[in-house]
Amino acid sequence: MKRTVSIAILSMLIAGPMSAMQPLAARTATQLAKHYAKKGFSGTMTGLHWAIAAGLPVAFGAKVIKQHANEKEVFQPLTDANEQTTNFVKSELQKTNTTIDAVKICPFYDTIMLPMGTSRKYITISNGTADVLNQALATNDETTLNKWRGTLQHESRHIYHNDLFNQGIACLTVPFATHGLTKTIYNSVSTAKKSNSFAVKQFVKIPTGLGKLTITMCALMAYSRYYEQRADNEVSNDINILKGLKSTIDETEQKNIEGMKPFNLSPSQDKWLRWSTNFLEPHPLPTKRIAKLDERIAALEKQSANNEEICS
Repeated sequence: MKRTVSIAILSMLIAGPMSAMQPLAARTATQLAKHYAKKGFSGTMTGLHWAIAAGLPVAFGAKVIKQHANEKEVFQPLTDANEQTTNFVKSELQKTNTTIDAVKICPFYDTIMLPMGTSRKYITISNGTADVLNQALATNDETTLNKWRGTLQHESRHIYHNDLFNQGIACLTVPFATHGLTKTIYNSVSTAKKSNSFAVKQFVKIPTGLGKLTITMCALMAYSRYYEQRADNEVSNDINILKGLKSTIDETEQKNIEGMKPFNLSPSQDKWLRWSTNFLEPHPLPTKRIAKLDERIAALEKQSANNEEICS
């Protein structure tokens, strides 16, 4: 009997604290579940933020670096240009102390908008460009050949400066520079330090990711426009070569004009639209490139005229 009473008393003594601990345990479990749920959601949103802000440029940069390291493997499947065209391209590049392994025909290139491209050891051309070059070489069409001489000199400067590889490095690094810059600006603005709710802080990561991507792409395109203009500037001071390069750019400009005709924009609207969209384009506006080439051609023609007067 005494033993039964003792067990009953002991059970009551144990059950009391355990009953009191049950709500506390439930609250603790709930708090832990909320903590890890919020942590998981925050991590997911942060991952989405970085995927949006850096995914595209970093993936492109990694691809460029990989191609740079395995050029032979990348270009081997493409068709070689014929011997005549290859010899012309290689001989013109050798005039600028540039050597390549081969000239390849890329079926995805467009004869007007993307007639020719380059890597470290390869020149790639469109099917249309190959046809035009073959015809010009067969007929000794110097006007057409000078067009491609000018374009090849432009491409040779990209090879000399290793522009494609440097663009790949920029794609890998600029997104993180953008992150550091925007974070510094955010921390320096007093209103930005006001605490927001957890939900606001998480969902704002999507638009801020898009904002960072926009800044990064604008910076990368600005760098691209810089080295494209530099390549133009370093083409030799030969009137015929400069006129040849100008004709290549002028074809692109005419294509742009034709493409804008259906929109019936006024001259001012067209100018504003092309200026604003150029922030996300890798080449300077064709009109600007043509104007710079015209200045050089005019200066060379004036110098040539002065020399003739002196000689006479």
